[in-house]
Amino acid sequence: MKPKSLDELPSNDREACQILTSVGGFDTATQINLEFNAEALAKYISTNAFCCNLLASVSVGSLLNA
Repeated sequence: MKPKSLDELPSNDREACQILTSVGGFDTATQINLEFNAEALAKYISTNAFCCNLLASVSVGSLLNA
């Protein structure tokens, strides 16, 4: 798979990437393992975001369903 720049992504994917990048502290292997388990992935992202206190106003579920 060839990486794409943020400019090449659809707006919802670009926003999700920017949010995840700004939060930091996510383990890529865990994200990949949870790729097809939306509920567990949302919980993982929410938990880490809560600890970082950076995504308080973002609905992780809406990002996953975008």
